Amino acid sequence: MFDGRGREEARLCLSISKTLALDFVTTIVVAAGSGSRFGAKKQFLELLPGKTMLDLSVETASRISTEVIVVVPADSVDTTSVRYQGTKVVMGGNSRSESVRMALPFVHRDCRWVLIHDGARPLASESLFLRVIERLRNGARAVVPAIAVSDTIKRVEEAVVTETLNRETLRRVQTPQGFEFRDLLIAYRGDLEGTDDASLFECLDIDVEVVDGDEDNIKVTNRSDVDVIKSLLSRRGEEGESVSDSVKYRVGSGFDIHPFAKDESRVLTIGGVVLPGCGLVGHSDADVLCHAIADAVLGAAGLSDIGEHFSDKDPRWKNSNSVEILKTCIAMARRKGYLVEHVDSTVVCESPRLSPYRNAIVKSLEDAVGAEVNVKAKTAERLGSIGRNEAIAAFATVLMKGAVR
Repeated sequence: MFDGRGREEARLCLSISKTLALDFVTTIVVAAGSGSRFGAKKQFLELLPGKTMLDLSVETASRISTEVIVVVPADSVDTTSVRYQGTKVVMGGNSRSESVRMALPFVHRDCRWVLIHDGARPLASESLFLRVIERLRNGARAVVPAIAVSDTIKRVEEAVVTETLNRETLRRVQTPQGFEFRDLLIAYRGDLEGTDDASLFECLDIDVEVVDGDEDNIKVTNRSDVDVIKSLLSRRGEEGESVSDSVKYRVGSGFDIHPFAKDESRVLTIGGVVLPGCGLVGHSDADVLCHAIADAVLGAAGLSDIGEHFSDKDPRWKNSNSVEILKTCIAMARRKGYLVEHVDSTVVCESPRLSPYRNAIVKSLEDAVGAEVNVKAKTAERLGSIGRNEAIAAFATVLMKGAVR
């Protein structure tokens, strides 16, 4: 049976499903902070196995939006684009307002309403998004969710109280905030700055309407906020709402082979470690071992293969470090809730001898995957192209575990 909130969400879902069939809704998830106050880029902090703070925000936005645009720091655009394939990922600016301003040119021209949500609010519910959309659908030009203030609020100057404010008229404002797209373009036409988007509308004398916010829709600002978020996620799991303690395992297999290059300037890299000898032919650094493990990770997570995600026709991966490719594949799998438990791999070659470098290779790979890695070396007994010392091949098997959802 539905409780009061369940009935409200069901009604809103029915209403909005009709709306989305006719009207284009874009959600901009702003997550371009450098993390200077927090001490790290908090948007990429993992809150659940394989789920970062930003993942949770993007997933909720994706379920109710026609399109989602994610705004991240400049140095995170490429990896985030791979993580959220099919989602627009753009570079942010030095302030929140600048980041939104940089995202607006990427909004689809058919868009009618834009929601702007903080990536640091990972517990915003679908029903909260839907309340904002419904108010827009009913004619509002700007909408914010807000919570009543329960504490007494005083104005203080130089450590002296100068005024007690009427808390009946005060609200704590949250995101997502919703706007008519045309109005939003006007609001951001200049260089106005605001701590939220609605404040720019206030400067334009456009009414900003309020809907009920959610107490659980906490914005992560300090380290202590992370503990609160994790506690709320754990409670939801115990109530069977969104998280399960059940675990399932998957196994993936990977294979790769590259011929030796005739160009002696190519560097031979295996498992992220540079070895003596001529390098291998490839679009990236042709690290066969990293590629085999990456393919196994993608296979276990049901994410196709390395060729689909890192095409040899894509200039982004030209001469790229395959350890970074491997890390990206692991991040993609983690987004689906899968973690690497163990890697077993075999490199097949006539030369060079891997035994002197095995420990360094293992350490490099374990640092990349965050789990135990076993590396074996075999020869081809002088059979075939590998036996003629024309190529190196690698095989990998990966055990992964993930939460059942």
